[in-house]
Amino acid sequence: MYLKPNYCGSHAYKPTRTANGYADLMDTRCRLTRHGIEDRVWQSESTVQVLQKQEAEIKCNFEARDTANAYLFWYIQTPNGAPRHLMTRTPTYSVNEEGFKERFNATLNRENKTVHLKISSSKLSDSANYFCALQPTVRERKRRTLHKLM
Repeated sequence: MYLKPNYCGSHAYKPTRTANGYADLMDTRCRLTRHGIEDRVWQSESTVQVLQKQEAEIKCNFEARDTANAYLFWYIQTPNGAPRHLMTRTPTYSVNEEGFKERFNATLNRENKTVHLKISSSKLSDSANYFCALQPTVRERKRRTLHKLM
């Protein structure tokens, strides 16, 4: 079974078909730069392989100017499918979409700046592209908050 961590970018998602049938995303990380501040998210592994019934962990690291207000998301993209939202994590809020509540989990660690996805009792049907995304919050001098979903 192949679990393919993937990435999102500052542009619109651009899925492409690869030789092995997976739809990969073109950009390699999410990033927002404004007034010298950079919020970004990245995944260091290109492929995670596990046997069925084992726990899988897909790593996601992030940098955010304001980790107290960081919103992290996990998405899944199956072959021939569009990206679907798996879960949202913030320092005070956690929610999983229906169908992903039993075996899928992630903990937002503000100190280590990680939000690793864990899938317990992996199944062949879990084979897909997985990617994390960050909704950065940037405060301007006028104390107005900008939200940009990457």
